[in-house]
Amino acid sequence: MGDLEGASVDYETAYDLKNFGATNLTAPNYLSRGYAKARAEDWKDSFDDYNKAVELKPDWAVAYAERGLAKSKLGDLTGALVDLDKAIELEPNIPEFYTGRSQIKKLKGDVDGALADADRYLELKHKQILKQLQNK
Repeated sequence: MGDLEGASVDYETAYDLKNFGATNLTAPNYLSRGYAKARAEDWKDSFDDYNKAVELKPDWAVAYAERGLAKSKLGDLTGALVDLDKAIELEPNIPEFYTGRSQIKKLKGDVDGALADADRYLELKHKQILKQLQNK
């Protein structure tokens, strides 16, 4: 692809312009910047941006899921699990949340829980595919 670190810097610089300073960032802005930093494997800074997105929009499941991923990459598996649980509480029908939680449970030694989440992922994906096929 391209220069991910450079893209993150460019993204950050764009939002630091005088008329649209960092204090004006919205939750989606923080989430997008967090994505760029995560793609560059800058987990600490991506966590900080996801954390800010959660603060600004505490009912946004995706922000919790992404923050959970960053926490797992930083070694905080318990915190990651808490965030993924919250994401699933807010949006229980997003299959990808279950794969993330399944991976964390596996790392924590909860094989049965990991398998249950993997099963739920497959169930939800199956429903999505059927719905897509029926709409064509």
